[in-house]
Amino acid sequence: MTACRRSLWIIVLLLLTVVTSRCEARTLRQKRSLALKHVKTWPNGVVPYIIKTHSANSSESEDAFSEIDKILIQKAMDTIEQETCVKFEQIEEGSNRKRSPYVEISWRNDKHCYATLGMMTEGKNEIVLNSLCRTVGQILHELAHTLGLLHEIMRPDRNEYIVLHEENIAKHYKQEFDIQPALYTHLWDRTFDFQSITLYDPFSFAMSSKPVWEPRKHLKNTPLFPLREKDLSFEDTAAINRLYNCAVNCTQRKRKCNGNAFLTARCRCETAESYAYRRCRDDQAHRDFCSDAIEKNKCYDNAIVAIPFCRKTCGRCFRAGIFGKSSPPMKRCVDLEPKQCPRLIKEGYCYFDAWTKIHCQQSCGLCPPPDVAKRQTYSLDAREYLLAYQTGDCYNRFDDLKCMIFAESGHCKGNPSFMTSYCALSCGNCHKQNNSDLSYLRIAQIGCRNLIDDERINAGV
Repeated sequence: MTACRRSLWIIVLLLLTVVTSRCEARTLRQKRSLALKHVKTWPNGVVPYIIKTHSANSSESEDAFSEIDKILIQKAMDTIEQETCVKFEQIEEGSNRKRSPYVEISWRNDKHCYATLGMMTEGKNEIVLNSLCRTVGQILHELAHTLGLLHEIMRPDRNEYIVLHEENIAKHYKQEFDIQPALYTHLWDRTFDFQSITLYDPFSFAMSSKPVWEPRKHLKNTPLFPLREKDLSFEDTAAINRLYNCAVNCTQRKRKCNGNAFLTARCRCETAESYAYRRCRDDQAHRDFCSDAIEKNKCYDNAIVAIPFCRKTCGRCFRAGIFGKSSPPMKRCVDLEPKQCPRLIKEGYCYFDAWTKIHCQQSCGLCPPPDVAKRQTYSLDAREYLLAYQTGDCYNRFDDLKCMIFAESGHCKGNPSFMTSYCALSCGNCHKQNNSDLSYLRIAQIGCRNLIDDERINAGV
């Protein structure tokens, strides 16, 4: 691989990791001025939509939806259709249907992703997904807003469930935590949902490595996955079913659902436990892809695709009681480019080249100790990281090696919304600890010698 291609790779890596999460902390919501009770729902639960395929602006065309992006958009829509009576109906660009309300899924050349709340007026309603926010979790989040759901953190009773640390919120995002008056919202007697697709994790919108909110009670086995890794939760599904009156045709059913169950469009009582049991599985159409996901580290190195299609294998399931408890696999420390690594190692690329460090991690001697590998497996779940924070511990929530590379590239200042949350130790934000905890990433220095072989140097290669 040439130096140019390696440079391009590190840019792509940053886009897929650092800035994807940065997008979570920069999402605009100004267009959401209506509260839930006043939101217009889509007639008969049918949402006409088009996916923007081109732009007159050549600079914006670079951010156009790829085939993978379209697959992820379809996956998010399929998830909602499977669990509710809502249907997404694609229309053509020049269709007469555009005179009626419809959704345009598009992109813009900026760092924001957002959606209008519910069905707005005539003509175009927007879902904007820039190139940094195209994960199934983020798309589900925006689709939920399009259907009429508000942020869970805005519930009028939220202070009964969480402690808000307003002093830790980045100043430009404090409006994201405004409580909506009970007069304007529907709760349907549902409890606060820590797994909701509309709830950001405790470290999103933070101005430092400290959380912006904490649960008042211990969450036990309830995970707090990053938004990009979340599935549609049981409470999200219940809310959409009730908002769109999905059980309206279940007139033959005489018995009401018990407890926290709700009546589905299929006239069946759904509990959180039955929902978790059904949802925690790999996509049947992608069994071959999921079969080697652990061996090839797909849950980490190709997470944008692997997690939504291989939820059980990747350990990213909605949980309820004993159901949905699928442990994430340990990331394997291997050389991703075994054919190229021997030459790169010989020529000393481990000392200075980020691409080589990532793709030849084992040969470079950069594998984490077992305790660190185990910690990295679970710390992307913000619940585990929050528990560590509450006991005075501090470390990188993200992969240590990638955090080190990002920090050395100046991203602690360049991308603070991601780095303060995910790479606190590498950025020097762990006050009681220092980077000595990352000493395993320091490669032993060698004597003074030419790293590139003499023949190539003499030939000017």
